[in-house]
Amino acid sequence: MTDPFPSCSTRHPLAVITGGAGGIGRLVIKGLLGAGYHVVAITRRGQIPTLPDSPDLTILRCDLGDTQSIVPVTAQIRAMGAPVQVLIHCAGVIVPQTVSELDDAAVAEQMKVNLQAPVILTTHLLDLMPRGGHIVFVNSMAAIVPLAGSSVYAATKFGLRGFALSLREEVKSRGIRVSSVFPGAVDTPMLQREMQNGGSALNFVTLPVQPQIIANIILRTLRRGSRDVFVPSSDGIFGQILLIFPALWQRLLPIMLWIGEKGRRKYLHARRDDEADLTDHPA
Repeated sequence: MTDPFPSCSTRHPLAVITGGAGGIGRLVIKGLLGAGYHVVAITRRGQIPTLPDSPDLTILRCDLGDTQSIVPVTAQIRAMGAPVQVLIHCAGVIVPQTVSELDDAAVAEQMKVNLQAPVILTTHLLDLMPRGGHIVFVNSMAAIVPLAGSSVYAATKFGLRGFALSLREEVKSRGIRVSSVFPGAVDTPMLQREMQNGGSALNFVTLPVQPQIIANIILRTLRRGSRDVFVPSSDGIFGQILLIFPALWQRLLPIMLWIGEKGRRKYLHARRDDEADLTDHPA
């Protein structure tokens, strides 16, 4: 593993990413390395076991749930002596709970990881970003659609969307681009944990996509400079309609839940089949 406390400069532009150990983050890192960036991956444990060592990969340990630990990490990034060309906020956490059952610790963790950390990290790195720099927020359809049973998660994603939109207006004169990617459900361990803890059937109105698809979209967003990207694209149209006619959601919700429940059963059936195949045909 590379030195976690770099003191020398790098010849390559920096791409900083949070959530680098996650299913999407690891794939984005591989793409960034292939594109010639020096990648600074911020992870809770300070390691990404499935990635091979690379002189162009620096892994920094930081628990985004402890916002006090972000400032020392930004100081380490500054010490590298290179501009931050790309900043990708990929980390996220969801703890499904109804409002009457909210746990203070779970509320604080979601608020800090999903909203406070991206705001603080952006604030402390923004002056290192040159003209042509790019900030990408990996958001969620929960920033558009109310999500009963995960109200705090939805609140953080609504807030993140507002921050990104406002930031875009502030930095456009500096030539810095701001993009948000809004995936629906992604077939990652985070989704599986969410569903084990009572996650919404709305995750399955469309079948969950593979992490590689979202990683490719993030990398393509960097190349094209897209502003807001919805996955699937039809969600973007649906979301815009709901923003214009918010009362429509209440009329559509029973239908969406019915479709989502069918999708959930189909997803669980496919997972059981996959697990059976692995048992019958071990690698």
